[in-house]
Amino acid sequence: MTRALTVSQQARILKWAMERGLLTQEEIGLSTRDDAATLSEADLSERFNALHAAGRLKGVMDTALAWDQADTAVTSGTPDWIKAMGEVAAAMDPEDLAGFALPRDGRYLPLAFLGDGGMGCVYKAFDQQLKRVVALKFLKRLERAPMDRFIQEGRSQARIEHPNICNVYSVDEFEGQPYLSMRFIAGPTLRAALPRLSLEQKVGILMRVAQALQCCHREGIVHRDIKPTNIMLEAREDGSWWPFLMDFGLARDLGDQGLTVPGMIIGTPIYCSPEQVQGRMGDVDRRSDVYSLGATLYDCLVGEPPFPSGGALVDLIRRISEEDPVPPRQRVPGFPKDLQTIVMKALEKDPDRRYESARALAEDLQRYLDGDPIQAHHTTLTYRIARRVRKNRALALVTAFSLLAVLGFAAFGITMAVRARVQGQAIQRYGREAEYLEGILLKAYTLPLHDVRTERAHVEQHLERIRASMDTLGRWSRPAARLALGRGYLALDRLEEARRELEPAPGAIPQDPDHALALGLTLTRLYQAELEGLRGKALEERKRDTEQDLRRPALACLRRAQGAHQDGPAYVEGMLALVEERYADAIDKAKEYERTAPWAYEAWILEADAQRGLAALAYGRGDFDGTEQRLALAAEPLLQARNVARSAPLAYQGEVQRRMILFQLNLDRGRATEADRDWALEAADMCLTANPGDWKTLGYRAAIHRRWGVTLMNRNLDPTASLDAAVADAERGLAVRPTDNPLWNNLGTCLRNRADWELRRGLDPTRTLARAVEALGKGLDRPQYKDWLLDSIGNCHALLGHYQLEHGQDPTRAVLMAVDLLGQAAALKPWVGHNSSQGYALADLAAWLKLSGQDPMPRYEEARRAFEAGLGLNANSYLSHLGIANLLLDRAETELERGGAPGRDLTQAAEHLEAALKVNPRTGPEVYPARARCRALEALATRSTRTLAAARADLAKASRVSTGRPEAALAMAQAWLLVHRADPRSGAAAQGLAALRPALAGLPWFAQVKVTEGRLLAALGRPIEAEKAYARASALNPGLGKGPGSART
Repeated sequence: MTRALTVSQQARILKWAMERGLLTQEEIGLSTRDDAATLSEADLSERFNALHAAGRLKGVMDTALAWDQADTAVTSGTPDWIKAMGEVAAAMDPEDLAGFALPRDGRYLPLAFLGDGGMGCVYKAFDQQLKRVVALKFLKRLERAPMDRFIQEGRSQARIEHPNICNVYSVDEFEGQPYLSMRFIAGPTLRAALPRLSLEQKVGILMRVAQALQCCHREGIVHRDIKPTNIMLEAREDGSWWPFLMDFGLARDLGDQGLTVPGMIIGTPIYCSPEQVQGRMGDVDRRSDVYSLGATLYDCLVGEPPFPSGGALVDLIRRISEEDPVPPRQRVPGFPKDLQTIVMKALEKDPDRRYESARALAEDLQRYLDGDPIQAHHTTLTYRIARRVRKNRALALVTAFSLLAVLGFAAFGITMAVRARVQGQAIQRYGREAEYLEGILLKAYTLPLHDVRTERAHVEQHLERIRASMDTLGRWSRPAARLALGRGYLALDRLEEARRELEPAPGAIPQDPDHALALGLTLTRLYQAELEGLRGKALEERKRDTEQDLRRPALACLRRAQGAHQDGPAYVEGMLALVEERYADAIDKAKEYERTAPWAYEAWILEADAQRGLAALAYGRGDFDGTEQRLALAAEPLLQARNVARSAPLAYQGEVQRRMILFQLNLDRGRATEADRDWALEAADMCLTANPGDWKTLGYRAAIHRRWGVTLMNRNLDPTASLDAAVADAERGLAVRPTDNPLWNNLGTCLRNRADWELRRGLDPTRTLARAVEALGKGLDRPQYKDWLLDSIGNCHALLGHYQLEHGQDPTRAVLMAVDLLGQAAALKPWVGHNSSQGYALADLAAWLKLSGQDPMPRYEEARRAFEAGLGLNANSYLSHLGIANLLLDRAETELERGGAPGRDLTQAAEHLEAALKVNPRTGPEVYPARARCRALEALATRSTRTLAAARADLAKASRVSTGRPEAALAMAQAWLLVHRADPRSGAAAQGLAALRPALAGLPWFAQVKVTEGRLLAALGRPIEAEKAYARASALNPGLGKGPGSART
């Protein structure tokens, strides 16, 4: 693109290109000491034309010109500035845009490519949303470690607020590409600006950088990469330069050891402290930054670093570690003595002899600038001599130490040789042991379906012998024995024991690839077990909970183990893809492994696991058809796995899990049948044929029976047989594995469901609830389950309180216990269910207070707040909408009885009932009677005949959809009673008595049914029958026989 440029524009473009490193001073024809600022526009224009004629401005001129026009437009405030920004983006060279990972028509318009760093590339961009120019930094490599370090850069820099630290506006991600948005600094780096700075300016700039560094250290962050190119300058109106400390990509929080590896050099070596170049990361602290700042100061003032590079890296490390830097006065005659003292103190080898903090260095630089005496002192001759003696002690005492060294090295060599031989023998011996045990199980698994407990018992006995022998092993042989134990437990699917033997230390990654493979597979299967059966938000929360403990170390081990698998790399690469949720890649690698090793049943299980992973994602999105399709695709590889390993419990467990998801899918759709349950149980029975003691599969059976039992309860059918079977399976599993927390959870939940059924049938659930609380309490030591367990135990106490309310007993203690436990659960992990359960429990307590003649209003309000808190977390919880609606109706009725005006409660109740019906249209049997009650209460309060007609219409709808449900029948009868109270001549009492019949038949133990019958009979003028109903109600619930809440009242 050819443009006619003015002399002024040519000069600006050349300056712009120089400041941003697109053209060097040598290319422009300047010496390194020349100050381009002194050149006239005519001189710069002449040099511009020479470079343009030589073709040296390709890709520079258009971008620079567009930048110049856009900056001018923004500065001048013209209305065309957005258009100018668009022209900038259009003018950019496509090659320069290669690293710009955001859509061109998105929030950010690229203006210029600024540069390429070690971790990322940087662009100048225009933020169209906030109308400002920013710098965008994109990570070049998307592996986990660089990504973690990149994100850490943004977080570290964003935490610190200081005028000399570049602001990070946001840390974002687009299609897996992380990027930082930060302040754009329109100026050169300190390195580029050095030729135009005086000595005092350089000192002043680095004094401010030291102050900024002190702010970092105060926040617990060590920068670790201080150098002239990581300091940018911005020109101020007074002609001074304002520095900004940049590039926190290597910064480390002093409390975080996660992103460094011992022995690795972090930083730019020529500016690094001795402890950094030696890889002693544990010794790197704020004083290491002081050294780097001292090296930067030396470079800026002297013209080169204290230890210039030029030879081998190992030689540079030796010089930094051992040699003293040449004092600045020997390189620059006339160099100020005090300034030399400051620089040399910052560059001390011993961290204890450096400035104790960046602030101390900044203060001494300020004293120098002010002409005051500095605090630093020259190193003494005694100290320098002593250090040289320590450093060269071998030369000073050569004779004695030569002999000792020879003897020491000989002893060391013998020791290492013995150690290597012992370790080699142990590895061979215990490696054969592990292969023997794995071979026994593999042969057993390939036989026709049979009970493999005999073979498993043989392996377990062999492992016990290895364990017993470890007391006699030395420390060089013990690691090989532990590896054999870990591999044996992994083959037995005893994953916790395997992890205990295989993990060198918590979070440590084995160096040996075979060891890393065994631990990686163990951690992967533990991670899969943690996620099993979860979907949606619960799945994402569990992933976050297990990220540090399981997922990250699993990935690290699998990466270390690549190439270690005996059948080729495909299996390990597939497992990596599975844990990283690259399910399509995992399926491809599984198929590759199936082709190369068709005898390996693990390949088929890997493919099925990846398909189940995709099914879980679809399930979480509510895509039931997609879930079914993915589970159908998992069926074939699981069948192949069972054909290859006909007695392998793991192959059958995968099929059990697949069928359980399909069973749950049908339960969620409301169309599950007994045949669906039996189909799921069939897979579990096949697995138990292979291993009758498989406690995991017994847990699956218990879950299948329990879910079917709950479905029967919801259909008002007897779930006793299913719940009893669930309890029996859970107890069988616990007999084998008494420490398994999920099994205790399963047992406790089954017992809680059974207690709920007993409560619905009018039986005493107290003993069952006590057993449930005991079982659920066994798992409270596991943080992953604690919130759910507290919720379940809290609901057990709430059920007990409900039972006590219905039988005339004070439920206060049980309800308050429930509310406290549910509150603890909510504090651990906010969830609508915790708050909703609190609301229902507090509503029971309010009912008791009203029944016993006390004021229920404060408890009504507490219950309302609990429901509202839950709806704040999930506005689509229909159970919370129903709960708060009925609570508000109870409060409105109480207010009406007191002669008050319940209009607001009735309005809000109606709104929540509409919301419940909208969220779940199947709630009609609960919503329509409650809405009729709401309208009848409104009619009582306002004497509105129109509202009464609407109540009758709702009751007609309720009658059509309730299909004889006892609870719905009771609610309808109570609503008809209110209609009768509003219009005694309407015939509502007779309709209410007719509506009550299913409740009289289905809930003969429920006192409220007889109370409602008595009131309807009294309304119909049948006092003798009414008295009999009241008497029966008082017998069922002695609490109704006294006080304002008596049956007759």
